[in-house]
Order: sequence, then C-alpha cells, then structure tokens
Amino acid sequence: MQPRTLVLQNFGPFIDETIDFRTFEDGGLFLISGKTGAGKTTIFDSMTYALFGETSGQQRSGKEMRSLFASPEEMTKVTFTFEYQGYFYEVERTPEQTLKKKRGEGTTNQASKVVLTSFDAAMKEQRQLTKRTEVDAFIKDLLQLDAKQFFQVMLLPQGEFRNFLIASSGEKEKLLRNLFVNIRVQITKSEVFKLPF
Repeated sequence: MQPRTLVLQNFGPFIDETIDFRTFEDGGLFLISGKTGAGKTTIFDSMTYALFGETSGQQRSGKEMRSLFASPEEMTKVTFTFEYQGYFYEVERTPEQTLKKKRGEGTTNQASKVVLTSFDAAMKEQRQLTKRTEVDAFIKDLLQLDAKQFFQVMLLPQGEFRNFLIASSGEKEKLLRNLFVNIRVQITKSEVFKLPF
C-alpha cells in the first residue's frame, strides 16, 4: 500500500490540513518528526481511522478525535487516498459528532459515515461503497490484514513496537505470513509489468 494524500478536517489538532505523500515518492523512505504534541501520532490515527474506523493506538474513538478548535458548524472528516497493486482507493470517514442544526436552533447528533471509492490506473471510478460493513470487509480483503494486524505490522506507532515483540509466536507467525504473502504478490505483479515483451 502506498499512501497518496491525507486530508484532515477538524481531526485532532488539525483544522484543515492536506498531506501529499507523493512529494516523498523519490526518497522511498521518509520520517515524520516533530515536538511532543505536534500531531505526529494523529497522522497515523487519521490513516487507520480512515481505513478501519479505529485509531492507531486503539485508545481513542473517532468521536474523541474531533478537534477542540472546531466550530459547531464544522464537520470532522478524514479522507485518505492510497494506491495498491495498480489501483487507487479513496476512503472518507466522518465520526459520530454533534453539529449545529442547519435550520433552527440547537444541535443534532450525526451518525458516523464512510464512503470508499475505487479507481483504475487512469483514475476512472470503478466502484463505490457506503455501508460500513461492506467497506470494512473490502479493506480487510484488499490488504489481507485486520485493524490489529495493520497496527502491529504496518504502522507500529510510537510506544507500540513492544506489543509486536511480546506477541505470541502464533500471532507473529500469522502477521508475518500475511505480510510476506502480500509482498510476494506485489513483487510478482511488478515483474510481470517489467517484462520486455
């Protein structure tokens, strides 16, 4: 999976931020750094929330990630675009939140929502899912990882590496087997595309 863009609206300390990961493509590897409280973990939280509806440390719900700086009219939303095996996917999630009514006085509770749109290599829309159960099943099937495995293998958020180290041998074997199967599939597909004929 290759992240492309991440848009955070009233999520954690971020009011309206866009991270364009394509800027770092040539480097292959990049570092997210900053002072304590700068929002580094929130970047990972927003990615995992978009994909799985959970934060990376599993210590805060999406509802708890609403920015304290957001006005009652402004919605909290995360949009994550990534590429996987030649296709592009955009996941947009809004957590449960209380917003000012559009008409009249008072507030209204808005349920969480999710929209997943898939595109081909030419960015032509292929499919759109709007039911949480369908989106969650699609992401799990696509990445061959559930939320817990994704946290342990793909992200290892700060302070969580120890959880992978102390996982049982069976859990580690399952995680690594899934990881290396995915890597093998990607390498095989890459080699097919590089054939000279």
